[in-house]
Amino acid sequence: FATRGTTPFAEAVAAVGTERRANVAASKAKKALRDILVQRSKQPSVAGAASNAIVGTIAILARSTVETIGAAAAVFAFDVIFIVGQDPADVTLLYNASLYAEATMRDRLDMLKMVAEGVTSGGIDTTTIRSLPTITESMRERLLRDWQPERVPPKEYWRTLPDVFIESAEVRCNKYEQNAVLEPSTGRTITYHEMVVRARKLARFLHKSHPDVAWGEDATCGIHVPRCLDWYVMMLGIHLAGGAYLSLDPDFPADRLLYSLEDSGAVCLFTLKRMVGSLGFKGPTHAIDELWETVDAIDDSEPFTSPAKPTTPAYLIYTSGSTGKPKGV
Repeated sequence: FATRGTTPFAEAVAAVGTERRANVAASKAKKALRDILVQRSKQPSVAGAASNAIVGTIAILARSTVETIGAAAAVFAFDVIFIVGQDPADVTLLYNASLYAEATMRDRLDMLKMVAEGVTSGGIDTTTIRSLPTITESMRERLLRDWQPERVPPKEYWRTLPDVFIESAEVRCNKYEQNAVLEPSTGRTITYHEMVVRARKLARFLHKSHPDVAWGEDATCGIHVPRCLDWYVMMLGIHLAGGAYLSLDPDFPADRLLYSLEDSGAVCLFTLKRMVGSLGFKGPTHAIDELWETVDAIDDSEPFTSPAKPTTPAYLIYTSGSTGKPKGV
């Protein structure tokens, strides 16, 4: 927000007469808004300013006056003043030292210089906003190193969802002798150990049934089953296989679900025997209530190495699209 002339914003708010806004203006030290002025100076460039780069001359404000190079003391009516010289490459920054630290304001000038250089180096007519840098190298160094004195080994970050789940399952299995997950609607139970073993066998089944799929990179499997224990086993099994799951709510319109399946390039579809063919999906379809017997018979004695990586997509969801078609994210 800007005001005409040199009237501070706090005074302009107070003049409106609204009690709520007047309270904000009454305590300038606590106000959330700041008075900022951007001024184009008609005077010659500040001393020491280079002609080919943005140079900031910072003057420390002492109480209500400010002193800067070649200028007499003046009343400081704004919290921050940007003064652009006759040469646009010359920028002077004045600021209220009771509100801002010198290092903070130097960072602001560095960021201004960084953005300006990003625009001019790439061409004003062709440079896009998203291509501009967002932080300076010194800020990046501060974020990555100075503010993280206790560096955690990178390998600690490189863990997948299956890794975390299996680790948690092992802890629970070691802590409790009877540790089962109960499904209230049917009374079925399954231990964490049983869930991990069955999911791993399902991953082996997917690899064997779909050998040409880029598991660990770009593989999606649809799950068209009401929420139940089997749903979670399938989710974990797909993750272990190196794929992403696409949850398909049976209560949603069939044409919407079919569009999601086809648009995602789903490798296969898991559903129930009574629901096979209900969506019109032409790809491989597995009736999970009939498939478990086959999955449980798979040999799981050999070590299984999941191709899943931390960069492997975990799931896809489709939201309502503005064009009338769902959009996957």
